[in-house]
Amino acid sequence: MLRDGDATFQTTDFLERIGKVKARQAAADDALRSEFDIYEREAAEHTLELVYRHLYMLRQSVQVMHDMPDEEIIPILRAKVRDHGGAKKFCAAVRRFAGLELDPDWIEELIEEDEADHPAALVSPLLKSALVGLSAGMNVNSANISRRAAGGLDAEMGGER
Repeated sequence: MLRDGDATFQTTDFLERIGKVKARQAAADDALRSEFDIYEREAAEHTLELVYRHLYMLRQSVQVMHDMPDEEIIPILRAKVRDHGGAKKFCAAVRRFAGLELDPDWIEELIEEDEADHPAALVSPLLKSALVGLSAGMNVNSANISRRAAGGLDAEMGGER
């Protein structure tokens, strides 16, 4: 049982990885502000492009846990909505996997706001539960698909023997 302040291994690993990427982002931002050589500037811009892609991929692939910090929820939500192909498809997936109803217009509002304008206090328990349930439901579904595929493969292999 987790106590207040404890973090799951998955959350701790995610925060460490995000921290490293954000440190690279800060270094590239500093280089961009201070470098006047065209090649060094292009290198810094290229690094920033890679950093933004890496942040997106991390947030897209993370399994949201109950102990995920609120300041990461909206960026994760933004990546998950884009990954699903829009707010309507995301809300349909949440309904299917987590059993929760979310308003696609509300989700669109949340992801369109600038991160600086969206304090962590506005992350609702419903939104966090939806993301936790979506992650858990998709993992269960993936496990069921894998189990069925493995069963089918075993049946085929058994028939060939």
